[in-house]
Amino acid sequence: MQNNTYPLIGIALASLLLLAGTPATAESLYQVDMIVFALTDPAARESERWPDNPGQPGTGGVTTPGTGAMISPKDGALASEWGRLESSARYRPLAYFRWRQAPGSGGRPSKAVVESTSRVSRSGPPEVLGTVSLSQDETVRADVDLLYSDKGKGDEPSSRFRLRETRTLREGALQYLDHAVFGALIQISPAR
Repeated sequence: MQNNTYPLIGIALASLLLLAGTPATAESLYQVDMIVFALTDPAARESERWPDNPGQPGTGGVTTPGTGAMISPKDGALASEWGRLESSARYRPLAYFRWRQAPGSGGRPSKAVVESTSRVSRSGPPEVLGTVSLSQDETVRADVDLLYSDKGKGDEPSSRFRLRETRTLREGALQYLDHAVFGALIQISPAR
């Protein structure tokens, strides 16, 4: 009588090895790089009627430890993009953020806060404040909510503009989030 247990154990072990090599969606960890920049053309501000109070990004309920840290642009994955923005007369780079974030799943995105260290004035609001929420089911989706406070006189900004966009992100692909007055470049890559 032959023992048929060995082939079944082999099949079970092969299945476990295949599953072990498949990354779990909920455990993916991404490095997120984001540049926020302003357009320097004054006509852009006149292109539309902007609300006096565009509201604030909801920074409560942050599920990602820490915040998007500002880094030196030369240390970032988007260093060449920063250099092109900086050398252009049409754009003014405002902040370069980098952080690690695991996307949420099942309709529960993870949220990270980004806040620039530059202020509109000594006691005024940050020049850039916002959130980036990541979720992943079949694809990684980013919900970006940014507030840009333009420097004015005194402690208050002269103008405030809000950008809210949702994008599907692919690893290594650069995405442009646009607004008539400011914008952002965002890229995700697997965290190492």
